[in-house]
Amino acid sequence: MDTDVMAKKEDKGWVIEKDIFGKQLVLNGDLNLQPFPHEDESKDSANDKTEGGEEAEEGMPVRLAFKRAYELFPGKLTNRVKHHYAREFDKEQHRHAVSVRKELAEWTAKYGGGQPTKEQIRQKEDIVARLGTLDGKIPASDPLKEDPGPLYQIILFHDGTNYRVIVDTESNGDLSALPTDRAMTDYHKEFQFSRFSEIDMMNYCVNIYQKGKIVSVVVDAGAHGSHVAGITARYHPADKENDEEPNGVAPSAKIVALKIGDTRLGSMETGTAMTRAMIEAVKFKCDVINLSYGEGCVLPNSGRFVELAEQLVYKHGIAFVSSAGNNGPALTTVGAPGGTTDAIISVAAYVSPAMMKAEYSMEPKASGEENAGTTYTWSSVGPTSDGAMGVDITAPGAAITCVPNWCLQRNQLMNGTSMSSPNATGCVALLLSAAKAEGISLTPARLKRALGNTAQKMPGLSSLQQGFGMIDVDAAWEYIKAHKDDPYEDVSRKMIFYR
Repeated sequence: MDTDVMAKKEDKGWVIEKDIFGKQLVLNGDLNLQPFPHEDESKDSANDKTEGGEEAEEGMPVRLAFKRAYELFPGKLTNRVKHHYAREFDKEQHRHAVSVRKELAEWTAKYGGGQPTKEQIRQKEDIVARLGTLDGKIPASDPLKEDPGPLYQIILFHDGTNYRVIVDTESNGDLSALPTDRAMTDYHKEFQFSRFSEIDMMNYCVNIYQKGKIVSVVVDAGAHGSHVAGITARYHPADKENDEEPNGVAPSAKIVALKIGDTRLGSMETGTAMTRAMIEAVKFKCDVINLSYGEGCVLPNSGRFVELAEQLVYKHGIAFVSSAGNNGPALTTVGAPGGTTDAIISVAAYVSPAMMKAEYSMEPKASGEENAGTTYTWSSVGPTSDGAMGVDITAPGAAITCVPNWCLQRNQLMNGTSMSSPNATGCVALLLSAAKAEGISLTPARLKRALGNTAQKMPGLSSLQQGFGMIDVDAAWEYIKAHKDDPYEDVSRKMIFYR
């Protein structure tokens, strides 16, 4: 946010004479624009009052910037929006082409049978040239054929308590009728979100950093995160119209969404983003973390991320669940960090006979028989290269649940250990909630031991495929209650000392 301007209060609203595009911009007059907080806190109150009064006479400060939509949108959405605008453009081209063909027909009827003058011939040449352009004879490589996409103006102001942001998606210079609740602050404060347009159907929220100098417009990098969150905590209250909508494993558990996938990298995670996410998890006092990300590594159970994960678990008492990986069925294919970090509960992906039938239309070969349940063929398998199991437990590895609005569908089937991990996370959330209600201390070590000791062994699978077995919430809860006073349940396999 590097362009500072002043907004003056007039009858039509807050007026910015020259916005980022050089035009006048009018904001809703009901917005509470106040001076920005002084960065130098050492200024005395007298100076503050003087400067505040001067600002009130000149107007109120506002910061402006802009962002291209296609830099925010996932690739699939960008392609869909481009296709939409291309269709709309072609419709307009066709409409104008019909008008020009009518001009050409009128010219032919009027001058075609005689000897047209040079001026009349020039008129025909101009009509033919326009028709050629409208008929799409512009080369595909021409810059005019490129679609740069929508350009959004970002407007930041201070309301005396919080910085607030308006994303101008109209670009017509008149936001005087824009509802005041579209001026959003950090998401975690008021849980505000909005949508860019009915064309893209992309929801967004904002976070503000460095005293209003940086605004983060937060959007999906893909549908993966919403699907994962739906498996864990989707909550759809039953009603008369739709009482069959499926809930998640732990309906209505509070979700703290920490984005680690960079849209510019095709949703690939970055080390910096993962570090920031773990800091935020501690800041917001999360009880359990799900990480449905992973990749290969050279050295298991080592590195900066592993050190931070161990601090989360052993120092801050946050349970950490992650996908084992999708690189099976060979041995030693577990991914990092889920399958290669002792502090993290690693989850393999299982497909039951009922799932085979409902999600993949797989009927048994013979009547009266049933397909055998198994881990998915691609579910990663232990051990790790340093001898650890690699897989701790197993959970259902597919689900039909919610995806973002921009996908233009309510639900979608996805499979992977990315799906088994949030299923297990929802189970952990149920156990943590029950333990809190009963006043039982449930440390990550105690939780992991309860899950391992009560998991159900699935027939036909080795321990390297399924770990201790299928997660069993009821049995785990009974185990936790039975051993709540046993101090040895809190002993972890790795001793770490923090100063």
